[in-house]
Amino acid sequence: MLSLKDGVLNIRLSRPELNHFIDAAFFAMLCSNFTVNNASTANIVYYASFFIFTGLSFVKVIMRLSVEGRVKLPTSFLWYAAFMLFSVASTLWAEYPSEALEVLTRTVQILLILFSMPQHYATKDGFRRCMKMVCWAGIFCTVYILVNTPFSDWFKGSLGGDATGLGTNAIGMILSVCAFLALYYSYYEKKRSYYFFFLLECMVIILTSSRRSVLVTCFGTLMLVFIKDKSWKLVLRIIITIALVAATLYATIKIPALYQLIGRRFESMLEQFSTNSGDNSIYTRQLYIQYAKDFFSEHPLIGIGIANFPPYLKSFLGYSTYAHNNYYELLADGGIIGFGLYYWFYFYLVLRLLKPSFAYGHSLSKLMLTLMAVIMISEYSIVLYYSIYNIVFICLVFLGLCVFDNERREAISSPLQCFAPADATAFRNNKGITRENERK
Repeated sequence: MLSLKDGVLNIRLSRPELNHFIDAAFFAMLCSNFTVNNASTANIVYYASFFIFTGLSFVKVIMRLSVEGRVKLPTSFLWYAAFMLFSVASTLWAEYPSEALEVLTRTVQILLILFSMPQHYATKDGFRRCMKMVCWAGIFCTVYILVNTPFSDWFKGSLGGDATGLGTNAIGMILSVCAFLALYYSYYEKKRSYYFFFLLECMVIILTSSRRSVLVTCFGTLMLVFIKDKSWKLVLRIIITIALVAATLYATIKIPALYQLIGRRFESMLEQFSTNSGDNSIYTRQLYIQYAKDFFSEHPLIGIGIANFPPYLKSFLGYSTYAHNNYYELLADGGIIGFGLYYWFYFYLVLRLLKPSFAYGHSLSKLMLTLMAVIMISEYSIVLYYSIYNIVFICLVFLGLCVFDNERREAISSPLQCFAPADATAFRNNKGITRENERK
């Protein structure tokens, strides 16, 4: 509420009103990050929404501090803070320290986002809002790409690259994660309208001509269907899903437009793997990975310096590019220490997701486990360790576990406890935890 008294403008917001502003800023930040990444374009919307989101987060922290007298740092924040400190330290031994410092701005933004998201979305209601906003940001990205690309260019391959400034693998990564959120709402929660958005996002993924994205989407769809439950209908659902996936892949081979778009790329991929020739894209990726392996073997402990792979590669090949593989590039850049500092959190989340997914049948945990599988598979062909959208997805998984821990009434010292109040009734209407399972 605004008021002007004695020449002073007063702004007073209740907690629900503050949450509305925070949600709007977070949604705008996601939409702009998913869609406007051209180097020549100043993404004013992103930076404005980013500063509003993080600024209001600190306001909320100060409000909580005045009541509780302390501030708790989420594990996700501590994870990336340790990795960022190592990245900064790598400038001491990096041959190209300016490259490591160049990504510092991005890593600071990531750190602030990882601090801010748990301040709002570590509760049952907050997590639900966060998940819905990520889903709808993916839908916005899909519509944005289609609207800003002439229809005549839809079937030329690399759809979305010109509209967003992102590579096709990055677009496919974003849309595949958001597509699984839409599939969860439609298939698990019976909100049938989301099937349309899921299929729309799948269509755009195919039109990007990214083989990895198509295969990951097929895998994630099968995984979500397979782990849903153990009812007698499971076999039937798996058969139907496999048939649909097989029909989609068959169509990419038999329909001329789809064959030219992506079917021929699948053929060349199979030829490359069977004869070691026929696909220059795979060959060059394997070449970059081999260089990353060589750099790692020369500097196995601390690597050559964060973000130093591209300029280091240029001294050998005459041009710079990334390794097209997050695992090997991180090994080359950060060695065993940098790799371990980054990936321990991934494996920790996966291990923590196994019990709620399979022992308790917690449907949202199954979705989070699928997202982690998709992210980890995707990172075999794209570098994401300083990518904002990927860290948002990782934080979403972390928040899902925070809420699950809260509803199970674990001790306040639990490593994943996100300072949210315990809520034992959370998600029970979503085929979550039952009292019988709790006794187990």
